[in-house]
Amino acid sequence: MLPLIDTLRPYCQQLDHLVRPLTAFAWLLWWASLPLSKGMASAAMVALCILGLLRWAAYPPDWSEAWQTQRATLLFIGIFVAFVLGLSYTDNLREGLDFTFRQNTFLAVPLLFVVYARYLPDRLPRHLVVFIVATLLVGIISLILYKLPEAQAVALTQRLGWLPYPQGSDIAASGLHSPFIARIQYANLVALAALSACWLLATTARRTHRYAYIAALLGLLTVMLYMGARGAQIGCWLAMAIWLAAWGIRRIYPPLARRIGRVGATLSLGLCLTLSIVGLPYIAYSYVPEVQKRYERMRWEIGTYRDGTYKNYDNYGDFTSLTRILSWQKNIDLIRQHPYVGVGTGDYYDALQIELNAKGSPVKLYAHNQFLQTWAMLGLWGLLLLLAVWGYWLIDAWRKTAYPTNVLALSVAAFYLPVCLTDSALISQAGGMGFMLLIASVRLLPARS
Repeated sequence: MLPLIDTLRPYCQQLDHLVRPLTAFAWLLWWASLPLSKGMASAAMVALCILGLLRWAAYPPDWSEAWQTQRATLLFIGIFVAFVLGLSYTDNLREGLDFTFRQNTFLAVPLLFVVYARYLPDRLPRHLVVFIVATLLVGIISLILYKLPEAQAVALTQRLGWLPYPQGSDIAASGLHSPFIARIQYANLVALAALSACWLLATTARRTHRYAYIAALLGLLTVMLYMGARGAQIGCWLAMAIWLAAWGIRRIYPPLARRIGRVGATLSLGLCLTLSIVGLPYIAYSYVPEVQKRYERMRWEIGTYRDGTYKNYDNYGDFTSLTRILSWQKNIDLIRQHPYVGVGTGDYYDALQIELNAKGSPVKLYAHNQFLQTWAMLGLWGLLLLLAVWGYWLIDAWRKTAYPTNVLALSVAAFYLPVCLTDSALISQAGGMGFMLLIASVRLLPARS
């Protein structure tokens, strides 16, 4: 195999003038299509894999150097391997193979970032800008649809071939309609775009760019308020609190400490940060009706679960907060039955369906928790592997990157904690791509854009 590659290398190098522009276009298309089209995003990733083979043949990467610099990213391949191992004790092999194939981003993204390690660092800020613009554009379209009369919104989405606009539902209580990908997945991308805007804002020195990033950040946070995805909203709030604290410590604390001393500065800054972090959600709840309706609905659904009255409603399978609680219970039942090795990669959904049928529950077949699904599917070893890989990545990013990239890593981890507690956020196509692209980017982002 290697002699063949050595033979083909001169020919691949001659194609470099064609491969480079195609590579640049494919990377931009991948980031831009994340909130717009799952099919386009998959096509871009496949194109990059093909172009990456040509690049690898022409300019072989230094795998020893890659292991030293991107080890934490490469370890995420272990999650894909875990799903493959889970096939060894599964009965529904077809479902297992289909599920494992959909997790290809855990394999493809780390390898692509190794192959393109010399190409990406200077271009990643531009990729983040494209991702932010595309995500914000989709948010503006969603807000326009929300403001239109329902009949017009339904007709418009049908005419353009977008995802069907929900009819007869309270959009204010259920959240904005995402016309291109699933609403929950899009909400996660909105938060990732907001965190990317924070990083760009912290790295740029040009005033016009700062104003643009601030405007984009405010626009994305506005979209997040209306999206209604509570896990993403809570995660985004935690992540933005980290950025706010980092900004206060770097910009406000030093001059304040010189004036009133370290103790006074610490107490004053801590009080201001606490009031901001607690006060802003309270203001949003008090003055944004959509936020209030969403969380009042959640409180009501939890109340029906506590007193058991949810069974009086034939459609309680559509109660988003209630169904999460019921799904968590079914996953815990599966874990109790198979705590160490799980039910297998391909048998998870069949086993969950059996649990739901046994209880006569109309709850839809979703796990609504990344950690519980991993545990029930692969067993305790799979969950520990996921946590170990993720934890190692965070420690590595914090120790080996400087501000603001280390803050970006911490904010991404903080965002995904509540998201993965309320949804299986990493196993969907759009969710897995967005997660892995940000995870892999952290170690290659330049100090300044």
